[in-house]
Amino acid sequence: MTTFDGRSLFRGKTLAALLAVYLVWGSTYLAIRLAIESLPTFSMAGVRYLIAGALLYGWGRLRGGKRPEAKTLLPIAVIGALLLVGGNGLVVWAEHH
Repeated sequence: MTTFDGRSLFRGKTLAALLAVYLVWGSTYLAIRLAIESLPTFSMAGVRYLIAGALLYGWGRLRGGKRPEAKTLLPIAVIGALLLVGGNGLVVWAEHH
């Protein structure tokens, strides 16, 4: 039976990954504040999702992933719209007002 040593959790790659998440996620609100000075609120959120989606799609394809099937495009679009409006879109709107 293996035992769990809690101290080993925060070593090496795990610590680097957590620090990266803290920095990227923490900088989100500053980036939103700067971006809404020059772009309309929901347009900024939409552009952000388009860039992220294109990067993730390209990365997935480079790693040998398949294209989404036609039957999955509608659910993908619905989820994207809900995330844009209900998730990030409302955060951007709240920062603007």
